[in-house]
Amino acid sequence: MMALPEDLQQKKLSETSRRAERHRRVVSKGVFVRTIGKKVGLFSLSGFILGAGLVLTLCTLICLYFSVALLALFFGALTVGAFWYSTRVFVQAKEVEAVRPVTQRTAHLLPPEESLVRASDAPHAHLKSELLRAAQSGQDTPVEELLRGASVNGQET
Repeated sequence: MMALPEDLQQKKLSETSRRAERHRRVVSKGVFVRTIGKKVGLFSLSGFILGAGLVLTLCTLICLYFSVALLALFFGALTVGAFWYSTRVFVQAKEVEAVRPVTQRTAHLLPPEESLVRASDAPHAHLKSELLRAAQSGQDTPVEELLRGASVNGQET
């Protein structure tokens, strides 16, 4: 079987990565930060445990050199456990779902039930003359106590 030229391999890889990029779920920035934090934390934990496993390997070799078999066996078991747990955490970190934060470019990708619509900044003309009343049951507020919308920089809110 003939190998693909290098430029075709690169093109195929870039198409695959673009396809994967399109399928990443769009989430709020808070969820994005938590997801990335979880992923970074798991990778860091995996690296720390791997480093501890290397130190335990060194301890095992030192114990074997000085013929302390029981201690070498203990450190050897800890080394195997550390490497096993490190790979387990690493796989768990790789399984964390890839997500994209919501931006102006990706907001349209959110499902409608997860979207909030913000009101316009323009004041409503019909609210200028409208009186505001507190929600009370069974009691009429005298006209003198009714409030008008507050004015901020010449605009009503």
